[in-house]
Amino acid sequence: MMCWHVDIIYVCVFGITFYVSPTLGKLSNTVTIGVIVDSIDDRSASINRSIELAMTATNNTKYVKMNPIRNKTDLRDSFRLRQTICSLIEKQPIALFGTSRSETFSIIESYSRALRVPFFLPTLTRETTVGKDNYIISMCPSFIEAVIDLIKYFNWDRIFYLFDTDDALWRLQKLYLAFSDRFVDGRKQQFLIDAIRIPDVGNCRETLRKLDRNYNFNTKRIVVDLYSIQDFDRFMSQIIDVGMNRDGYHYLLGTLDISGMNRDLWKSFTYGGVNITGFQLVKATHRHRALTELMEADQQPSVEVALTVDAVAVLTTALVRISKDKPNLLGFKRGEMYLHMECSSDPIKSLPQGHIILDYILNVTNEGLSGKIAFDEYGNRKGYKLNIFNLSYRSPIQKAR
Repeated sequence: MMCWHVDIIYVCVFGITFYVSPTLGKLSNTVTIGVIVDSIDDRSASINRSIELAMTATNNTKYVKMNPIRNKTDLRDSFRLRQTICSLIEKQPIALFGTSRSETFSIIESYSRALRVPFFLPTLTRETTVGKDNYIISMCPSFIEAVIDLIKYFNWDRIFYLFDTDDALWRLQKLYLAFSDRFVDGRKQQFLIDAIRIPDVGNCRETLRKLDRNYNFNTKRIVVDLYSIQDFDRFMSQIIDVGMNRDGYHYLLGTLDISGMNRDLWKSFTYGGVNITGFQLVKATHRHRALTELMEADQQPSVEVALTVDAVAVLTTALVRISKDKPNLLGFKRGEMYLHMECSSDPIKSLPQGHIILDYILNVTNEGLSGKIAFDEYGNRKGYKLNIFNLSYRSPIQKAR
């Protein structure tokens, strides 16, 4: 859908509106986009499809043409990931899209920096706050600041932190630092964190039983930090199995998509006296209106899908502005772009215009499916809002007022 307004054009793609100069009405330049998704990640299919449909919608506007080149690989395997990145670089992409895993995040980070190619990540990862030459664009906001605020609000002095990835260790460190010098009424207050790593989220009943039996105090406050929404469903199902859905437990779920969890699970928590708190980034009404056509009829659209669509809109906005401000920067010839990158050379031949493209991306401010989209100098989201949801005795999961 397109929206015209006097001397400017607003292009609307899946509910996202961004500015386009009318002087670019006949632009037909094509850019290649590399897409890397995890071959064993449950979210890969929906993310891949959202990239395809969002780019198709962008191409229909006739302002910027995107040609996505897709490649699946096992993101746990560092050798295969390096091969995949270099294989895509041979196609001369102006940006990369994909998911990541904590085991190989450093490879994605180092290659995107060395090649000067922006890498859009719609999945949760660690924050980068060191060095301005970071080319990771983290579309998924961090939830740890909200967790810290809620712990202060509830005035907790001890928590359990259950996690399953190395990326969670970065958030755990941030939690330690936030409460290392905590003062209440002028007195330093001790804050205890019992960190427990879950080796296998699909089979963690014994870990949960030990937690239930070995700590003898009335109320257990548990922060849960897991890799995916599917892992949260598996985890909460086992909470029910071991009987930890009862009075004396308060779970603070580190997910930005609590509305996307298995709704049938909540029935087993409503009358046990347990408390559950979580976060929602994409509003359900917005999700239904803008994302249903991205999914099959029997699927629930995810936050990752919304963030992927937002990422395509951010890149589109940046490229349109570059074409307006610096029409010769990208070096188009006959509608195609020649970037002369080489991944296997020594030294690596990077994208000469990469730092300018990155700067334009970081200066994009959109109102997207995930709310306000803006970035700090390191490529992390800023200025975003999270809705808080809560479940308690005889009160089903709902947005907190």
